[in-house]
Amino acid sequence: MRSASAADQIPSLHFSRGALVLLAAAGLSLGMAGYAIRHIGPGVDFLVFYRAARTMGQGGSPYSIPGYVSIPGLAVLVEPLTRLPFRTAELIFFLFTTALAVAAIVGFGRQLGWKRPQLLAAGALISWVGLSGLIQGQVDAVLLAALLGGTVLVLRGRFFLAGLLIGLLWLKPDVMWPAALFAGVALWPNRSALVRYLLGLALTSAAFLGGSASLVPVWVQSLVQIGAGAGGQSNLAGLPVLLSALPRSWGLGLGFGSPVTWALLLLSLAGLGWLAVQSAVSPRWRQLGTERRLVWAVGLGMGLWLLVAPYAHSYDDLLLLPLLVLVIGRDAVGVGRSGPALSVLLLASAPIAWLWVEVNLTSLAVATLLVVAVLGLRRELGGAQIEQAGGAVACTHPAASVT
Repeated sequence: MRSASAADQIPSLHFSRGALVLLAAAGLSLGMAGYAIRHIGPGVDFLVFYRAARTMGQGGSPYSIPGYVSIPGLAVLVEPLTRLPFRTAELIFFLFTTALAVAAIVGFGRQLGWKRPQLLAAGALISWVGLSGLIQGQVDAVLLAALLGGTVLVLRGRFFLAGLLIGLLWLKPDVMWPAALFAGVALWPNRSALVRYLLGLALTSAAFLGGSASLVPVWVQSLVQIGAGAGGQSNLAGLPVLLSALPRSWGLGLGFGSPVTWALLLLSLAGLGWLAVQSAVSPRWRQLGTERRLVWAVGLGMGLWLLVAPYAHSYDDLLLLPLLVLVIGRDAVGVGRSGPALSVLLLASAPIAWLWVEVNLTSLAVATLLVVAVLGLRRELGGAQIEQAGGAVACTHPAASVT
């Protein structure tokens, strides 16, 4: 009897569905992290920035460096690091961008009421979209910090500073522009706040565009050229590259010369226009409150664009973190539900397929995330209530209810 009683007292190991989803996603992410560390050349993209900055510092054009298509201002920002050996500069850049992203994610999570935002930061940066960009020396961690930091500043009423920070979009304007637009749209009809935000945005934009104005036309030309020739890169993450991988007899191409790409872009722009109008003037959107309205507008705007962007890579999808946070709910309470669970698992596993089929399936994960988010937003706009563990309560984690 004693042994049986003792056995009954041994606690059983039990994982909730949400915990299993997060463990599976973490396992997939760590597996890809191991691959990335071994097979991706550390600092391969930062090397291009480093060479361009050094050339510009010596009086040359950064666009004489093959592969450099960023705004001249990026080379200006990197130039102080060119006084150091490359590996030292690369390490400093890696540590700085990582610390910046961690601080921004933690601050954003706390603003939204997360009890353990450090776990959100860890999950984001060990994922393929987070780690691959950090290893290669990309600037997406800086863009994420600008996006999340600007969002927090808006919510705290620091509109001018928010505009200054979000103005860093010029590091990748072809990817980041919806964030700047929808952050402003969400401020309407607060004209004073919108004016201060736009002033900050204009000041940063003037610094980027005016600092090397003579090189701006060359930069624009390089963007057009790389967009037109995007069909040669199978690692691009947008929907156009996935469609181009279908049988050639279907006649689906890629790049700005493809009618399929243009059709997708026009559909996306139409959706973004509708979203902008709704988030600005719809009474139901205003009932969401300042915080939810802002994060939903920016998150959906970035999602609709990155799904079809003709020149975006998997690491650019790190900028979808605000939308993912809305889908999984505060402290990931909704990740056990079917919709959020599917979104998390696809985002963690989709990049792995590229190792075998050499087709980037990330756009499928982004499309799933968008569908789940839109369904969740509809429920929230309709004033739906969802049931949480321990009882039915009214809450504002919409997509966590999607099944």
